[in-house]
Amino acid sequence: MPTTHTKITSAREYLDEVVEPDFVEASSKLDSLRSAFHCASSLYHLHEFVFSDFQSVLGFKTAREFDKSLCAKSKDFQLIRDIANTAKHMELDRDPQRIRHIANTAVQSTAYGEGPYGVGPFGGGKRVRIHVGTSAYEEFSSVAKNVMTIWREMFSTNGW
Repeated sequence: MPTTHTKITSAREYLDEVVEPDFVEASSKLDSLRSAFHCASSLYHLHEFVFSDFQSVLGFKTAREFDKSLCAKSKDFQLIRDIANTAKHMELDRDPQRIRHIANTAVQSTAYGEGPYGVGPFGGGKRVRIHVGTSAYEEFSSVAKNVMTIWREMFSTNGW
């Protein structure tokens, strides 16, 4: 009979075993689309685990309602949702929040001084960026960090 050493049975375990490692990897590999897509997917899908474990205290009837609430509160959560969904479906034909196509998320290079201060790697360089408008971009690392902060605060505040 096989011995089980690790399995996911709760939102906390999913956070610890999947989300945190994906986030750490994406944070250390700023130019990896694979790491960014994995991180976005685990950050986004954590809402389903949280809903499953804490539906009674969250006050939502469905995980979809919880998802919509998170999107309404955070443009970064909207973007993580779209990145995760475009990584799965390539193109969104329903419910896009901020992007529609997987090609909106790309590894790009910038030179020193391009982009806002304190965002992206010092001195420029290659990293994952999200094209969110005609000439507007978001740094994946910043978006992921903000969504991770939302989750960490929610877990901490609620004692999960």
